[in-house]
Amino acid sequence: MASGQRLSPLLNKSSEQSLIKAKIDQVKEMEFPMESITIEITDYPGNKQISVMAVRGFLDTMTAPVMEEKLRLALWDKKYKLIVDLSGVDYICSAGWGVFVSEIKGIRNAKGDLVLAGMKPEVSQIFDLLEFNRFMKSYPDTESAAKKAFLKPPGNSRKLK
Repeated sequence: MASGQRLSPLLNKSSEQSLIKAKIDQVKEMEFPMESITIEITDYPGNKQISVMAVRGFLDTMTAPVMEEKLRLALWDKKYKLIVDLSGVDYICSAGWGVFVSEIKGIRNAKGDLVLAGMKPEVSQIFDLLEFNRFMKSYPDTESAAKKAFLKPPGNSRKLK
């Protein structure tokens, strides 16, 4: 609508402004469904040095700050061996991926690691497309992540004769 053009020739300017204000108020009162995120951090069964961060929901620009805060709290508690269980996540945007990327170097400097587990195919495709698999490990589930990333048997230490 061009500047100065009226909504309706039947409405005077005052009525038109009232109508617009009423529409704005109506939109403000509407409830927009927002996808939420839940994150639960627990110890891996049988090994308190490994933490599992179970994420459920959508990891997008609205929820990435929540994920970032939970991850920082885990690191504050010196939880440097982290499995992020993404089996309940249907979508991760660039801000969500950025949370993992921004912290991984510090975690590794603290002799830990952050690995991903349980990615759904649509999430895994983006992970591979972005080539995050070049510097971040992913596993089919938390059990394989724990065994392969953190519960490795000691190296083959043969005794010399």
